[in-house]
This record gives sequence, structure tokens and C-alpha cells, in this order.
Amino acid sequence: MHFSVLLGAGLGIARALQVLREDPDKRMGEVVTSITRRVDSGHSLSSAMAAHPQVFAPMYISLVRVAELTGGITRAFERLAQNLERQGNLRQRLTSALVYPCFVLISTLGMTFFLLYFLLPMFLKTFSESGAKLPLLTRVVVSMAGNRGLIVVLPVVMAGLALALWLYARRSERRERLQHWLIRVPVLGRFLYLLALAQMTESLALLLENGVGLMRSLDCLRQSPSGWIPLDRAVEELQERVFEGEELSEAMHSTRAFPTLLINLVAAGESVGTLHPWFARYSRLIEEELQESVDGLVAILEPLMLMFLGGGVGIVVLACFLPTYQLMTAL
Repeated sequence: MHFSVLLGAGLGIARALQVLREDPDKRMGEVVTSITRRVDSGHSLSSAMAAHPQVFAPMYISLVRVAELTGGITRAFERLAQNLERQGNLRQRLTSALVYPCFVLISTLGMTFFLLYFLLPMFLKTFSESGAKLPLLTRVVVSMAGNRGLIVVLPVVMAGLALALWLYARRSERRERLQHWLIRVPVLGRFLYLLALAQMTESLALLLENGVGLMRSLDCLRQSPSGWIPLDRAVEELQERVFEGEELSEAMHSTRAFPTLLINLVAAGESVGTLHPWFARYSRLIEEELQESVDGLVAILEPLMLMFLGGGVGIVVLACFLPTYQLMTAL
């Protein structure tokens, strides 16, 4: 992103790389230094970037290579910067949407811990001296509070479940089965699918707009998987079918992995000879739908988390004050 700003300001590639070498991120500074050395020794910028596949995706390298041939290197990096900015904004919205539920959860656990291990013992000390029998709810809560092992066991069990799920999903076929199950989960499944589809359509629009051929664009998508395995397998099938001479829209329809609206938009683009505006338009539609999904998810989570907060704290508070009420009625 900084590179596109420097190029837009009129700096040459060599000078812009020298400026970026002062990046405070040590790892990125080393990468830029390596690229600068290669460019100074006569390599093209795209070949220098290709030497760092762990940093630069094949899509970006192909885009820069085509831009070098057409002389539109500044415009190419501007489009890359816009693409990264949109993806960053989307991730920021997702992160912001999860902040509130996480805050409520942590607050609930902290307040419950305080009530169980600080406030409740004070009440119990008073009623143990009176010899009064504690209500059932209070006895249950006291037994849970007395079982200190729950404090250690519960986080360990949750961490163990998360680790088991991660180990299970490491193999692609297992991850694919998990994703086939996730797609059936209301809201969450469609959200994850649309997230991967938005990345794919935005990447295709970016590549095609900047002169990368369709077959090369599909190859870039295949080398930079979205992580949603059914969609990545569909991209591989698309590449094979298009190579055999099939129209892209027909190939997308055959895979049964793409929405009907996207297929119709691609068919319209094929009829006029330009595909990238239609992929870009559909990507914007998905971004809007994702934002609506995030808003809907937050709207659902907020009352659920408040109910969780009120229920958990309310039970402990009730367990504390029931003995007081029982003692007052007995007098």
C-alpha cells in the first residue's frame, strides 16, 4: 500500500524501494532489501517479488508482470492497494463485531468469579453461625464454588476441544467435510462461504481488469486458495473446463458451486466481451451482504450475551440472597 503511494507521488521503483527499506517491521524490511538488491542487479520487479512466495501471492506477481509489459505499474499497485484496503476494512468490521460479545463474556466470567469466591463466602459465614439450613439453589452454587477443580478443568476441556478440532481439520478431506457441515449452519455457514467467494471474485476482477488472461487468472486463483475447499476445488474444475474450450459461465454452472446471479452476470459479460466489471460488481454486492450478515449476527448476539450475563450473574446473586430472605421469613 505504501509502495503505491510512493509511485503515485512520482518516485521511481528503485527510489520507492529504498524508502520502504526503512520499514520498522524487521521481516518486511529484509524482504524489501532482498527485492532492492535483485532489482539493482537487473531483475524485473515481478521476478524479484516471485523470490518471496511466502509474502507475495501469485496473483500479485502476475499482475505486476503484466503491468511491467504494459507500462501501467503505478495503476496496478493502486488497484492492489485498493484491494488490500477493502479486505482490511472487511476484516476490521468482523473484528469490531466480535469485540462486544467477547467483552460481555469476559465480564460475565469475571463477575461470576467475584460473586462465587468473594461475595458468597461472606454470606455463608453469617448463615453458618446461625445454623440455618441453606436453600437448594444456594447449596448447589456452593458445591460448584467449592469444587476448585472446575476453574482449571473447564478451560482445559475447552482448549482440548479446540485443539482436537484443529487437528481434525488439518487434513484437506476432513476440513472439506467440516466445511460441508458448516455451510448448513444458519448465518455462519453462508457467511464463511460468501467471504471466500468475495475474495475470489475480487481477485478475478483485479486480474482481468489489468490485462491478465482468463486462464492465467484462474491459475493464480488455484495457486492462492481461499481456504474454502469446495470453492477451491470448483476453481480447479473451472480451469480444466475453460482449457477444454467451455465458456466460463457454462463451466461455473456445471460445478454447482457458484450462485445463479454470478453465473448470469458472467454470461452477460461474455456476451459483451468484458468480464471484469461484472466480477467487480458482484464482489461489491457480496461485501454489502456480508456487512448485513455481520449486522444481523451482532443483532442476534447482543441479546443472547445479555441473557447469558443476566442469567449467570442473576443465579449467583439469587443464591446469595435466598438465605437472607429465608432467615427474614423465619423470624
